[in-house]
Amino acid sequence: MGSDWEPAVEALQGVGLGQIPKAIAMANAAGMAPDELVDLAAIVRHDSRLSAGSIIARLRDGCWPVDDVVGIEGVQQARQRRAEKIRQARHDAAETAENRPQRWIIDGLVGRDLRKAGLIDLAADAELQAANRMDEVDRLRCDRLALA
Repeated sequence: MGSDWEPAVEALQGVGLGQIPKAIAMANAAGMAPDELVDLAAIVRHDSRLSAGSIIARLRDGCWPVDDVVGIEGVQQARQRRAEKIRQARHDAAETAENRPQRWIIDGLVGRDLRKAGLIDLAADAELQAANRMDEVDRLRCDRLALA
């Protein structure tokens, strides 16, 4: 198994699949690329009716064990909508706040919310940087309190 399969291995581990070598062998036999296996894991993460074992069933049978499973495009659109709702909620709250927070604070809160929702890959660079900055400030505060 080459390093090009590493993202697939990580994705399959992320959904709790115990039969990763079997899944990769089946995907290879079906002529699938590693990113297609990553997509299958994303679909399983998105659809609560599916389990990690559903990936093996999908590879074996060519179809999901339940009906009406959304494809990867639908999963990506749903994740984008969730990320936009998170952003909009933070920006709306900032608009109505008595003392409007600085832009980097709003970005940091959005970044943290996206991280908590498992959508960190959809965060903008400014949101990631601000969230990391906020995390560092929190760590410094904790260190100061521990020394006091």
